[in-house]
Amino acid sequence: MVEQILRALLAESDSDEIDLRELVATLLDGKWWIAGFAGVFLAFGLLYAFLARPVYRADVLMQIKKPQSILAGLNKIQEMLGSPPSADTEIQIIRSRAVLLAAISARHLTLSVRPDEFPVFGRFFVSGNPAAEITSLNLPREWYGKKLKLKAGAAGQYSLYSPGGDKLLTGQVGQAEKTALAGDDAGITVAQLDARPGAEFSVIKLPALSVYRELNNRLNVTEQGLETGVLLMTLEGHDPTAIAATLNAIADAYVAESARLEALQATKSLQFVNDQLPLLQNQANEAQAALSAYETKQGRVEMSLEAKAMLDQAAQVQEQLTKVSLQNAQLSQQFTPDYPAIQALDQQRASLLAQKAKIEAAIRSLPQ
Repeated sequence: MVEQILRALLAESDSDEIDLRELVATLLDGKWWIAGFAGVFLAFGLLYAFLARPVYRADVLMQIKKPQSILAGLNKIQEMLGSPPSADTEIQIIRSRAVLLAAISARHLTLSVRPDEFPVFGRFFVSGNPAAEITSLNLPREWYGKKLKLKAGAAGQYSLYSPGGDKLLTGQVGQAEKTALAGDDAGITVAQLDARPGAEFSVIKLPALSVYRELNNRLNVTEQGLETGVLLMTLEGHDPTAIAATLNAIADAYVAESARLEALQATKSLQFVNDQLPLLQNQANEAQAALSAYETKQGRVEMSLEAKAMLDQAAQVQEQLTKVSLQNAQLSQQFTPDYPAIQALDQQRASLLAQKAKIEAAIRSLPQ
C-alpha cells in the first residue's frame, strides 16, 4: 500500500497533474488498514475515558479585613507610607505550615487507607463499598511510608499486620489499641470499618511534611479582582467529599490562626498601654502639683487672649508628642529603627519638638 501511494505521488510530480481517481483508488485499497488504526485509537480513547478517575474541584470564597490598631493615627501613618497588600500577606498565612498542618491533623491526611483490589479493573469486581476510617496510628519512624495490612474480622473486629506480614494486634472498632514492639510501641484507633470479614486494606502513614508539600502544591489561592480583599481557594482531587472537607478544614485553620495572631497582637498592645499608663499618670500628677504650687505662690491671674492661645497651643503640641512617642514605642517592639513608619514618626517628633521650642520661646517673652 505504501509503495502504491509513493508511485502515485511520483507520477503526480512528473506530470504536474493530480489524478484524484487514482488517489481515491489507492485509499480504497488500504481502507481496512485505515479503519483498523482508527478503531484501535478509538478503543484506547474509550477505555481511558471509562477507566480514568474523574477529577473534581472544590472552592471557597473568603473576605479578609485589616485589623484595627488600638492606637489612634497609626493606621493613617501606615497608609501614607505604604504597606504590602494585605491579600498577599493572608495568602502566605494560608499556605503556612501552621495552617496547613492544622488542617492535615484535623483531617488525618497523613493516613492513607485503601481497600485492596485488583489493579485497574479491581473496583469493578469488589462487592459493596468497603471503607475504613483510622483516626490515629502510632508507628516506629522506620515504618513511615511502608504498607501495613488491616484485615476486617467479624463483629467489628480487625487485625493489623506489619510491613513484613507479622500480626501486630487484634482490635475492636471504636477502641484505642496498642502493642509493645522492640524499642518502640505501635497503636491504632479505627473509628469505622465497613467491610465483609476477610476484606483487607492497605494502610500507609506518611510524614506530615511530605503531606504538607503535596497539599500546598495542589492548593491554589488567588485574590478576586484588584485589592478587593476577597480570596478564592481551590483544591482538586478524585474524591469530591474529601477535597471539600479538606478545603473547609484549611479555611477553619486559617480563621483560627488569624484570630490567634490578632489576639496576640492585641494582648501585646494592651500590655504596652498598661505599662505606660502609670508613667503618664505620674507625669500628670506632677504637673498638677506644680500648677497648684504656682497658683498658691503667685496667685491666679487673668491671662490675655494671646497668652492663653500660646499655652493652649503648647498643650496641643505636647499631646501630639505623647501620641507620637507611644506609637514609636509600640512599633519599636516589632521593627528596627530603619522601618519607614519609625523613621516617619522620628521626623514628626523632631518637627513637633521644634514647634514646641518656638512656642516656649514666645511664652518666655510674655510679661511675668
